Amino acid sequence: SYYKPSAYMRRTRAARNAHLPDRTMGEGKPTSSVRDLDSVQDVDVVISRSDQALAVNFWAAWAQPCEQMNEVFEALADLYKDSNIDFVRVDAERVPEVIDKYNV
Repeated sequence: SYYKPSAYMRRTRAARNAHLPDRTMGEGKPTSSVRDLDSVQDVDVVISRSDQALAVNFWAAWAQPCEQMNEVFEALADLYKDSNIDFVRVDAERVPEVIDKYNV
């Protein structure tokens, strides 16, 4: 079943995240240190050629936990943007091949 947070939970989440920097500029587009990969080939290239630590977030828009994790992942990417960690994100719905290839 679909989880829909209550008004109290939405207010609590907003208050809890109030200290986080606003990651939008201009027309509401997110500005983040996270790169979105759009094909399984992109994922393969990034994994095979990465000369630094790599954090990969496989996610799906319909999954509430994934949406919550995206916020955390972007905050971590912003926090560690000057480090030697590359943060990438793959939408498993747009790139379904990654599900089987990487056992997601």
